[in-house]
Amino acid sequence: MLDNATDLRARLVRAGVRLMSETDSEVLAHLVALSSADTLESAVREALRQVQGTFGLLVLDAQRPGEIVAARRGSPVVLGIGDREMIVASDTAALVRYTQRVVYLDDDEIAVVRADEFRTGTLDDRRTTKMPTVIEAPEEDYELGEHSDFMHKEMHEQVEAVDRCTRGRLDDAAATARLDGLRLEPRDCRKIQRVTFVGCGSAYYAGQIGANLVEELARIPADAEPASEFRYRNPIVDPDTLYVAVSQSGETHDTLAAVRELQRKGATVVGAVNNASSSIARACGAGVFLHAGPEVSVAATKSFTTMVVAFALMGLKLGRVRDLPAARAERLIGALRQLPGQIETVLKQEDHITAIVRRYRDARHLFYVGRVRGWPVAREGAQKLKEISYLHAEAYQAGELKHGPLALITPRKCPPSR
Repeated sequence: MLDNATDLRARLVRAGVRLMSETDSEVLAHLVALSSADTLESAVREALRQVQGTFGLLVLDAQRPGEIVAARRGSPVVLGIGDREMIVASDTAALVRYTQRVVYLDDDEIAVVRADEFRTGTLDDRRTTKMPTVIEAPEEDYELGEHSDFMHKEMHEQVEAVDRCTRGRLDDAAATARLDGLRLEPRDCRKIQRVTFVGCGSAYYAGQIGANLVEELARIPADAEPASEFRYRNPIVDPDTLYVAVSQSGETHDTLAAVRELQRKGATVVGAVNNASSSIARACGAGVFLHAGPEVSVAATKSFTTMVVAFALMGLKLGRVRDLPAARAERLIGALRQLPGQIETVLKQEDHITAIVRRYRDARHLFYVGRVRGWPVAREGAQKLKEISYLHAEAYQAGELKHGPLALITPRKCPPSR
């Protein structure tokens, strides 16, 4: 997304370019084409120096069929190093069938890719050195198997995902959680006066649950903010606040921008991500790895669940250096150990859930209601219904339903949807 696309379009029109669409991609293509540079790499650099905004870009030239120029700012670009071949993608999920050796481009970095080599540099023409990373992702993680789609598959993978998220992190002897990736000693935890979770969409809703858990278990004031709004205001940043940047991919641009804004203001920021090599993980340098496993479906399922579990562990860790009694901590540890089995029990009720769906399939509008931790779960449920079924849904705090929205409830059966 180009922030100065309007100005660039006007400049192109004045130069005699006839634009065929309103897309930012076409603007970029014309900027490259108008360059008088000798090489495609130089032409792309020249074009991108005029651009304000975000992009994940691949440029090909019909006159140079053996070369691709890739660049990124805000949007992920990954190079896959194969056997006498190079592959470029926006996510490692597209690469695992061909190679497990990858290189991640950083913001304002450009790569020239040929079949047998690549080189990288910055937009201001300084060379950079990139070392390949080996991704541990079995190819079967990206196969459907017996499932009809990846969302269904990943819903059923919640059992293993929650087990992975808690494995090795539950300390029975001290009745606490081990989260060494946070790099917070007990003395550091005691200094925290507030915890703020920052994320977008499902990550933001999970952060709301996390804030509630931290307040309840650690008795530290906590809240959650949408990252998409964070960088457009001038937030008050307290050095005694721990900020948690939440993102499944670790590449969410608004969340990464919030991390950088917080770091500019001297804040302590840790990540809660599902990709330890992602931009947010690298920017934070410390955090909680979600262990959800690959998530191919766009709609979050197991990653949302593991976010909430990770925040329960965080609340447990912070609580035990404060006033959380050992007996209550032991009950929470026991409950977390039972969680995979409880999820499995729910998933076995798929036929019953399908019957409920049939009962309400003609509904055109749906309300999700919840109280306390159930409120962000309701928000996540309403979002899922909207983005998967394209039906209208809203979420409300249970106590607020009577303060206006209840006026929309009628005894009439909804007409069938068309």
